[in-house]
Amino acid sequence: MSLSAKMITTCLAAVLIVILAFATLTRKDVLCVAVQWQDKQKPAAVQTQKHDEKTAVQRQERDEKPTAVQPQERDKKEKDEKPTAVQSQEKDEKTVAKQSGCLFPLVVHIGPHKTGTTTFQTFLIKNAEWLWKEYGISVAANEGVKAAAYIPSTIRQQHGLQHNPKFADPKKMQELFQTIGTMPANSPVILSSEEFSTLGTAEWNDFKSQIAIQKRCVSIVVVHRRGLNLRASIWNEVNKNSISPDSFLISLLRRNGGEEEFQLKVLDTVRSIADSVEGVSYEYLREANYSIASFTVCNATLRLEGSKWELCKTSVELRMPGIQNPSAPPAAFDVVRLAYGLYTRQKAANYPRCRKKFAVRAYKNSAVLRVAEQMPTLCGSLNEAFSHVDELWYNRTGALKPEGREDPLCFVDEGSLKLEHWALLSTLLPPGCQIM
Repeated sequence: MSLSAKMITTCLAAVLIVILAFATLTRKDVLCVAVQWQDKQKPAAVQTQKHDEKTAVQRQERDEKPTAVQPQERDKKEKDEKPTAVQSQEKDEKTVAKQSGCLFPLVVHIGPHKTGTTTFQTFLIKNAEWLWKEYGISVAANEGVKAAAYIPSTIRQQHGLQHNPKFADPKKMQELFQTIGTMPANSPVILSSEEFSTLGTAEWNDFKSQIAIQKRCVSIVVVHRRGLNLRASIWNEVNKNSISPDSFLISLLRRNGGEEEFQLKVLDTVRSIADSVEGVSYEYLREANYSIASFTVCNATLRLEGSKWELCKTSVELRMPGIQNPSAPPAAFDVVRLAYGLYTRQKAANYPRCRKKFAVRAYKNSAVLRVAEQMPTLCGSLNEAFSHVDELWYNRTGALKPEGREDPLCFVDEGSLKLEHWALLSTLLPPGCQIM
């Protein structure tokens, strides 16, 4: 064999070896890829099967276990089936428990004025010992009916605001705070003064800073009175000792509103600073035949319900004093005003004989009431003019509304007065001034 042929044969043999090696390697790689693809596909099917089996087991375990989902559903069902009263009670208990120290709060009754405050304060003073023995309630400022006023009046003085100088005394205020601090920590305390209704946010914060030292929360009890009724009551209070009282209509025009808006302002202020606020309608309490005393003690302080509440209410009502600040009917003020006008005319016309001063007033005057009963009157109501503001108060507090309409206000019908009516009015004048 020649050299050229030998070289060609050698090259062909090398090429053949390379081809066989490549073929072998390629087949191996193809087999590996095939196996990997098959393995990849097979676990996916198995995984799906296992997932389905696991899901079935979980579903079975979930159905068998009572703690996974069923308690939530059971609680919801029980909540739906529970009476509203029970739900309300549980809500109240949770609300109280959530507030630090609020199981034994300082309950501050703030009035406002002309909502039965004096009668309630008289009850507290006279029954302080009984409240402690019967219910474990301490009465703060029990040395006088209006003693609690030292706190708000002094705070207003310290803030440079208008205040009652009779009750502005820093020493007295600190003594009251110290007294509250010495009262048992495991008992609620009641403090009552309508002067608290005059405090703004800054003044309330000063008050709360003193109470915070004692680790008590502050629960506010605020009473609402219908706008027209409150106007009439304030007019009554302002004029009860006047010998020349304003007519109610003139009073409305002069004051130009304010009482009903004032009640909303008081509510919004205490809601922003108090730990809890209990609102109640003055007219609703009258309809339900129970007092602000039983509401404050049995509802707002003790949070009683059912038979315990009934017993508490009855016990409190039996100890209630009579009305401490009775109001004269509107017609009585008209009688005094008309009699004073007659007096001034008689004095001008017959001065030598009519010299004595006119001293008739509407407050607790039986003679005035007798004359008023014989006067022609006009009766009516303006409640609708104030009802929108009243509704705002009810909505913000959730307090129960009175169902009935308030009795109309009755005034002397001056246009219907006759000679005999003027003669009756003359009987109220001092001797020498009467019509002969």
